[in-house]
Amino acid sequence: MGSVGGGGRYDDLTGLFGLKGLSGVGVSFGIDRIYDVLEELQLFPEQLAKGSKAILVNFGGENEKYAIHILQQLRDAGIASEIYPDAAKFDKQMKYADKRGIAYIILLRR
Repeated sequence: MGSVGGGGRYDDLTGLFGLKGLSGVGVSFGIDRIYDVLEELQLFPEQLAKGSKAILVNFGGENEKYAIHILQQLRDAGIASEIYPDAAKFDKQMKYADKRGIAYIILLRR
């Protein structure tokens, strides 16, 4: 499979940008390889593979804060759920839920 990470010391790295005499260190990880290893060893949680059962529509502002509170209660109850990441147009959020096959749409009013 090869390595999943690498790094090293880079002498005079900043010299390329006009600041001479300053060394640096760096590291990187191959996310594709890490993903492949996790999948091969079946280390992804089963709940993650199933996806969300419910999504809370994000209306922004105070409603969003309330929705995050409800989201935590759903998750604490073992219900795989999520909130749309921003207060986008309602139609966009519905298309997202449909594309992901999310069975329940939750609209909160506060």
